[in-house]
Amino acid sequence: MSTPIIHAVMSSGATWDDPSEDLLYMLMDDIRDRREEFLIVGRVAAEQYYMQVTTLDDETWLIEYREGGPDHHFRASTPDFRLAHSVLARWASNLEGWRDDLPWDRVRLT
Repeated sequence: MSTPIIHAVMSSGATWDDPSEDLLYMLMDDIRDRREEFLIVGRVAAEQYYMQVTTLDDETWLIEYREGGPDHHFRASTPDFRLAHSVLARWASNLEGWRDDLPWDRVRLT
């Protein structure tokens, strides 16, 4: 058996290794339907490399990613479920261009 590259965790604690694009869609659908609160997908070999998604009360998708320390933590939002899924799936698959679809702001932790 091979070592997983990414790991997904739902707010309920349910986990998956190397989730497919289709599974990520279904997991985000659980958030949209309020069965879950958030999803975190992380790189197994790099603890501070992850992307997380949730939906706000107005059904806007909040997406955050981190690539290392606190200076490399960004967020964006979109009302478009499919766009949020596309960004997450491309990040999870390590495909280029996922950053280009949304305007990202640095998260400043105090």
